Amino acid sequence: MFSLDSTSVFSFLQVNFRSRIIIFFTLPKQVYCQETFFPAYYPMMKSQPETLRPLKPRHRESMLIQMEPQINSDNVTSPVTPSPRPFARRIFQTFVILTAMGVAGYAVTQFHAIRKFENPIAYAMVGDILYLVEKENNTLLELRGFQSGQPMSATGIYRIEDDDAEYYYMVRKIHPGPEGIIVHSYVYKKGSREFVGYRYRRYLDPMQPPLDIFTIYFKTPLDYPEVNYAYDQAGYHFFVNNINGLHNVWRVPPQGRVVMRDDVVPPEVRSFGDLNDTLSQWGDITIGPEGRIFVSSSATGRVIEYAPDGRRGRDIGTVGFAPGELLAPVNVFFVSLDQTRPALLTVASTGNRTWTQFDAAGQVVQTISPLAAGYPYPDILVEDIFAPDPAGNR
Repeated sequence: MFSLDSTSVFSFLQVNFRSRIIIFFTLPKQVYCQETFFPAYYPMMKSQPETLRPLKPRHRESMLIQMEPQINSDNVTSPVTPSPRPFARRIFQTFVILTAMGVAGYAVTQFHAIRKFENPIAYAMVGDILYLVEKENNTLLELRGFQSGQPMSATGIYRIEDDDAEYYYMVRKIHPGPEGIIVHSYVYKKGSREFVGYRYRRYLDPMQPPLDIFTIYFKTPLDYPEVNYAYDQAGYHFFVNNINGLHNVWRVPPQGRVVMRDDVVPPEVRSFGDLNDTLSQWGDITIGPEGRIFVSSSATGRVIEYAPDGRRGRDIGTVGFAPGELLAPVNVFFVSLDQTRPALLTVASTGNRTWTQFDAAGQVVQTISPLAAGYPYPDILVEDIFAPDPAGNR
């Protein structure tokens, strides 16, 4: 099982990746990886090796074939024709050239570089692939091959969410989706740099064009109403929102391509749940195995359950500091931390730095407390826990 919290990802991640590189004999001090958007620096190239520095030209007479006169039997002066190079010498030169090419090819395929992301801002795991977003240039890193205590291998690095003629986009979150990943970007106007809304897109393959799922242009964008994402087994997209006067849960059809403007819910979107007011503080949303919907509320300190048809059900959790109690819950998700148990509703309680798991009856099963286990940093962030899963579940 593999789990990450944002402290371990954001503070200590170093990536060991293999890149295909074209090396020139001029050996520039800065070489660009074929599949990256940033320079890879080589410590061994701080100065060019002595043996590879340009050779000073020799004396001209030593570089030319000397053409000494020779008198033949007819007393006619003619130049001496130089003898051809020995066959063994040509064989040796060919061998040296082929060997050098082989060594260079091996070095290219075996080259490794270590680069530390300066500002990683989001991560998600789909199956056994960990995706990580670097703020600069909306760079998406694809990592595979988790082994405890070992660096993961980068199998791809991509720039996503390019600007268009009217807006520019800044990736802030990524989520596992029904297929691939869902990228949540903030939308800004070019020129004025005014924040205007959110855009959700699905990437089945970072090398292919994404599919627009849901784009929201707010009526009052300066309020920054929080919106979060989940999906169900049928492929529907669910969003929890805090827009005053609207219901807190939206369901978007699997094909997506929905645009919402000025806080008017489009007809393609099903809206249900609680009616938002100025005190609403919905945090996160997740869908259970039977289609039941769970939404965390920082206002009540609990998790609210809704039936698949949108009817409100029970409140889950008790507010407090004790083990098993919740304080400012945000992230909610289903994950199995024990192979003998199914995936359980798991709540990240940011106020007391714990994760608490609940069974189907809403009873506490266990609480994970890094601080109680000796984790030395009291400001640890508790968010999603991901475990490698071929089905793509958290």
